[in-house]
Amino acid sequence: MRFPSIKRQSPRGVKAFAYRAFHVVVPVVVIGFVIWAVGAGDVLSRLMAADPVWICAAVLACSAQMFLCPFRWRLTADRLGTRISAGSAVSEYYLSSVINSTVPGGVVGDALRAVRTRGSAGLELAAHSVVLERLA
Repeated sequence: MRFPSIKRQSPRGVKAFAYRAFHVVVPVVVIGFVIWAVGAGDVLSRLMAADPVWICAAVLACSAQMFLCPFRWRLTADRLGTRISAGSAVSEYYLSSVINSTVPGGVVGDALRAVRTRGSAGLELAAHSVVLERLA
């Protein structure tokens, strides 16, 4: 059974503005809600007490990991015969990470990544590449 590929076209004009605004407003609202729920004073006191060097180091380490992991997965998939472009690997890995962080279980994003990148090699090889990369 073949599933249709999902091709997303970039919105234009007012739609593009609304699309981009949505991607900025929603995270700001969520962060604002969390700060409100926990208490702004507590959040600010903890942020002020944190060492900026360690915060920068953590952000850099996480950014490096999120940038390098898709290339590890791409290398694994390539060795199994599934060709994935660098841009596709990065976007699919980010999407997978977001879904795994928000959906209980932590594997739904990986399953989606296998389905969306099955290409000409098929779902079995795409799934193998995701499983092997997760085990690495």
